[in-house]
Amino acid sequence: MSSIDTVMSKYSVISDTLETLSQPRYDSETITVSTGLQARLYDFRVILCMHILKMVHDITGPASRQLLQSVAIDLGSATALLSKCRRKFDE
Repeated sequence: MSSIDTVMSKYSVISDTLETLSQPRYDSETITVSTGLQARLYDFRVILCMHILKMVHDITGPASRQLLQSVAIDLGSATALLSKCRRKFDE
């Protein structure tokens, strides 16, 4: 699971935690940071970017793992993987 998947699946938990940390019983730095993060978390552009990043990761993730993390891969297999990614982007 990628970090973007984790953030998206735990969005409400993250939001609730930031809400708790912005209560007056915490120090001013904690309140300031949590309030700022909360504002970013609710920003439409951030939400849109998370969805776009998830789509990109879903397409490129398998190729990335095989091309960059495998011990050996031949040129033909690498070309096929990249072609598959390109077709999915075109769709």
